[in-house]
Amino acid sequence: MAGRISAKDWLAPDKLILLEGWAKDGMKMEDIAKKIGITRRTLYNWQEKHVPILHALRAGKEVADYEVSNSLHKRATGYNYDEDTYERVTMGREEYDEVLEIELEIWNKKNPKATKDERDLFILSVPRTKLMVTKRVTKHVPPDTRAAMFWLMNRQSKKFKSESKIEHSGNINTNALPPELSLEELQKLAQLDPGDEDE
Repeated sequence: MAGRISAKDWLAPDKLILLEGWAKDGMKMEDIAKKIGITRRTLYNWQEKHVPILHALRAGKEVADYEVSNSLHKRATGYNYDEDTYERVTMGREEYDEVLEIELEIWNKKNPKATKDERDLFILSVPRTKLMVTKRVTKHVPPDTRAAMFWLMNRQSKKFKSESKIEHSGNINTNALPPELSLEELQKLAQLDPGDEDE
């Protein structure tokens, strides 16, 4: 039989980071409790009795909320970003010698008993090229009207409502409705040519 799960076990730094991460991922308290192996009520009790657990869960949720809020704001207002193109270019002799010296020093520490042949093979394996940005293009993502409306309806709901309500006070005048017509009168109207009205 498994031992009882203790809140003290979840006060360890690595466990608090895990709780914060789960909250940041948007997990509900019930789901976090299930992952731990406890009930939601127990998790609420842990929060009340242990401030580090409360802070970890709250910090995770706040970070997630801020990230989503910032992303939504960015999408609603539009933004620019740089798109980089990378290409392999040959290093100059001095730059290559510096890279080789650093790589060789690390390799020698890891392989103190290596032969001259092994060392030479390693030197040949160090690339003479490097990745470099050869082109940068600034691109623009225009504002998204749906994201803007969502933002405004939630942030300024009194000004920006998704529905309008029209209130009517007073009576409805039924005298303004046309009089009932007989079947014969309706048939005459149906046969009337639009041009006949002026005659």
